[in-house]
Amino acid sequence: MIRKRIVAIATIFCLPLISLAAENNLGGLITNIGTTVFAPLIPVLFGLALIIFFWGLIQYMRAGLGEKGKLDEAKKLMFWGIIILFVMLSVWGLVGILKDTFFSGSSITAPTTLPKI
Repeated sequence: MIRKRIVAIATIFCLPLISLAAENNLGGLITNIGTTVFAPLIPVLFGLALIIFFWGLIQYMRAGLGEKGKLDEAKKLMFWGIIILFVMLSVWGLVGILKDTFFSGSSITAPTTLPKI
């Protein structure tokens, strides 16, 4: 039952790739895959990292100064949330630098909104 759900979800996410098969060149195909598949994932991943950080903050405030174990667990959540955000922002910055360096004349742009379906 779970495998059927996983296959169904994977099929739904791969459907845009079928329509991208008509591209004439590899660069256009890569650009289309990036804008239809990966571009919507970036804001979701940033949102998940923020949720992890704020969930750790809420747990830290709820634990107060009483229980040492809960405080340590909340500190770990906040720490990993900050680390994840830092890594994602650093990678995004490096991608921007590489894009500007090697593809300054191309039309590759950073996603600002989710694509309309």
